[in-house]
Amino acid sequence: MGDQSIVIFAHPIPLRAGPIRLEAFLIETENGSPILDNTLVGSLIPVALDDSAAAWIPPCCRMEDGVAGEDGITLEFAKTDSGNQLLQGANIVIQEPGEWLLELDVNANQSDLGRVQIPLTILEPLPPLQSHWPWLIPLPLAIGAFIFSQRRKRE
Repeated sequence: MGDQSIVIFAHPIPLRAGPIRLEAFLIETENGSPILDNTLVGSLIPVALDDSAAAWIPPCCRMEDGVAGEDGITLEFAKTDSGNQLLQGANIVIQEPGEWLLELDVNANQSDLGRVQIPLTILEPLPPLQSHWPWLIPLPLAIGAFIFSQRRKRE
């Protein structure tokens, strides 16, 4: 892309079927300063999907399902989806694990800077218990602490 570089962040790592967050920003290669007046439009194109088993996808409230059509899944990057004004973010739910291709069309200062293609491997989602265990731990700990405190009071 000439004098510009694109920096992309993804969550979760490793990428798994289910909710995925992509964030990106454009910088000048020479000095590392951000290019603020830019737009990113992308698509996720399935290359080789793993259709061996239907994957369990965790529930997602406000995210669109990523059902791939002929042209893949369209990604609309927006600054409002990001915590700061440098990053542009896109949320997506990927339904199928496998090999995908992320294509980004980059425009800055009303000029087309080109297209970036990045291969992605999307793994199978974690089983429900393994993906939600951090939310299940506090209740047994609180009950155990309460029982311990009641027993200490009796002694």
